[in-house]
Amino acid sequence: MTERHEVLNVNSIDYDTENPRIKKALEKYGDKLNAERIHFALRSASEGERGASSFVGLRDSIRACRGIQSPIVVTARGDRYHCVDGNTRLAIYKQFLKEQPEDRWSKIKAIVLEDVTQVDIEKVRVAAHMVGAREWPAYEKARYLHYLRNQEFMDFSEMVALCGGNKKDIERQIDAYHDMNE
Repeated sequence: MTERHEVLNVNSIDYDTENPRIKKALEKYGDKLNAERIHFALRSASEGERGASSFVGLRDSIRACRGIQSPIVVTARGDRYHCVDGNTRLAIYKQFLKEQPEDRWSKIKAIVLEDVTQVDIEKVRVAAHMVGAREWPAYEKARYLHYLRNQEFMDFSEMVALCGGNKKDIERQIDAYHDMNE
């Protein structure tokens, strides 16, 4: 397997209909599956216990950062691409492009895998979703939020846009950091 970094047109990338996180939700559509239903499944799969959506948090963060930080992972299929990892990020770009057709949202950073086997694809999925990024300890998160707020003088609206959540949650975490240090 080889890989290359590219910036691809979002309209040349298809969603992964075999995405394990939304596979069950997609099965109910049968042959009526389309991009809107996949987008809905991706958004619904990120609903939290209290109705909070990691989809909305990610969307707001991408907007605030003016793009994604981590490229999506795709495989080439003729003149199109198949998204192996990053379907939610892709859905957000497509949503932005539909709502506000700016050039910024028409292209997305991607890692293009070539000479890939099904085992290679499953390894990407496992690494991205079963293992994923390591969660920071609560103290370190709170300490970093304190730093952003007090050392870098980042205002709460910018912190919420970048980190998700809301001002009250961020204030609670910063207060907890102070409590832990007393």
